[in-house]
Amino acid sequence: KRTVLFFGFIVLILPHSFSQLYQGKYLKLKRHYSQSDTTSEEYLKKYSDITNLHVTILDTYEHEDLQIFQLAPRTKGLSIQSDMLVNKVATIKPKDHVLVHAAAGGVGHLLVQTAKAMGAIVIGTVGSEAKAKVAKDLGCDHIILYRNENVLTRTNELTDGRGLDLVYDSVGKDTFHDSLASLDFEGQLVVYGQSSGPIENFEIPMLAKKSLTLSRPMVFHYTRKRANLTEMSSALFQSIMDGKLIPRPPIELPLGDAMKAHELLESRKTAQPIVLIP
Repeated sequence: KRTVLFFGFIVLILPHSFSQLYQGKYLKLKRHYSQSDTTSEEYLKKYSDITNLHVTILDTYEHEDLQIFQLAPRTKGLSIQSDMLVNKVATIKPKDHVLVHAAAGGVGHLLVQTAKAMGAIVIGTVGSEAKAKVAKDLGCDHIILYRNENVLTRTNELTDGRGLDLVYDSVGKDTFHDSLASLDFEGQLVVYGQSSGPIENFEIPMLAKKSLTLSRPMVFHYTRKRANLTEMSSALFQSIMDGKLIPRPPIELPLGDAMKAHELLESRKTAQPIVLIP
């Protein structure tokens, strides 16, 4: 049995049980420990020292049967499992035109696969030719290179002027208004992140123009009960084992290269999950 810790976009694999440290939904760890600390705590202290970051553990998960690296995309995968983004927050119907921003990203690449499996016509936005190939291989019917093309213009062209049924937007400030404008009547915009910054200049009457729906879900609200977290995690792992979801292989780095992991995240040059191994 090995233990996988998830904090933010980084995954840390520990060589033995960490369960005795788990205390409710969040476990906040300080940067200084006594001599009686466990080896697991020392690993986390090392990560904190290397990165100069205060470590907040979002969750722990232990499993004996799965290949350990299948667990790497779990934090993001939860966002689309057990009816959250695809059923609880929004419902995808066959032939729906669905736009996924950052289609080659962590949540994006899982959303593309799920929406396609549900019969949607999937449009993905990406920032490079390399990521365009990734998104196409995942099942996107159409790709928009947002650095070279106007997303609103292209979505209107691809839907013959009708507009989109559903948009999944993790970018926020830079894409929000075009995402809203690209929707058809009774369309829905799901904003589940804001990597470009907080949304500005929005007023409720903007939704009334087409009877639109706007959602801003947080996965932690859907997993505030341990039973729900376990159910959603199990559903994700089962989907991976059944071949319904195919996560990309992770980038494996030793714990000592934690700073490099953060630099990779900031560079936006990789769409793969990152695994730190002590």
